[in-house]
Amino acid sequence: LVGSEMCIRDSYVVEAWDTDTSSAAEEGENKIKGWIEKKTLLLIQSEFKGAKDETFKAVNSNFQKVKNWELPYTTEIFVGEELLTKTTIKTLNINQGLSNDLFEADKVKMETKGMPGMKGMMEKFKQGQ
Repeated sequence: LVGSEMCIRDSYVVEAWDTDTSSAAEEGENKIKGWIEKKTLLLIQSEFKGAKDETFKAVNSNFQKVKNWELPYTTEIFVGEELLTKTTIKTLNINQGLSNDLFEADKVKMETKGMPGMKGMMEKFKQGQ
């Protein structure tokens, strides 16, 4: 926690970085700065420096209540001051009767035709391949 400021909403300002590389943490490389709303702990904005020292920024806005959650219906990604992409949710339906098995890799049934299948892909992902 490095402070607080108004960033669309009254927010905590936090900084984090990749701790796998001690030199990166010492030099401030791979640092991510985030603005988290104090009341709800929602991520409002985040930014980090790219490999060419350009600033990437993600801004969440247009928050709306959906059941017991408040979700951003708009997310904008900037490189410097230039808008790279904007995503807007127009309609959101939750809990539409889908089986929870659809969201568990070990239970997904699919025809693989020589491919490793969902379970195999997840194992390779875990191994970093």
